Amino acid sequence: QAVHAPERNARLGDGAAGVGLRFGEMSVAMGFLDEGGLARALAQQFRLNLVPDDRVERLQIGADVLALLPASLMRDRMVVPTFLDPEKRVLSLLTVDPTDLAALRQVQTASNASRLRLFVSSKPAMRQLLDRLVPAQPATETGLPALTRPELREFDPGEATTIVVEP
Repeated sequence: QAVHAPERNARLGDGAAGVGLRFGEMSVAMGFLDEGGLARALAQQFRLNLVPDDRVERLQIGADVLALLPASLMRDRMVVPTFLDPEKRVLSLLTVDPTDLAALRQVQTASNASRLRLFVSSKPAMRQLLDRLVPAQPATETGLPALTRPELREFDPGEATTIVVEP
């Protein structure tokens, strides 16, 4: 079923764009690009460092750093904090989508970081890392995931998100 331009533009404008509307996702779905290639392209386009899959597998992240973000935020938005410089309040963050500004704002607010240092990873490597480091939500008596989540502080949508780009 075709989506008329005004409807499509309305969906894009409110952030409710479906999977497949983004060029990279379409390229992967059509087989023109693999997930690793998409991660490389994103890292190159935004001049961010790419963390290869084998290095993502070997990452050791302290429990205190992982505790900075709720597990639900890490799993839902595919972001993992890797290191915090406590003096400067700079949080190093592994992400699959450096353009997800809403997630980056949530990370900055939840971690109380003054700046974010972004690194890009492929989705498969990130899924494996999350499965290893972030416990799945416990099942309730009904068998459904528990609805309790660590508290996320509200963020101001007008507040600037500071991202450090390092060569």
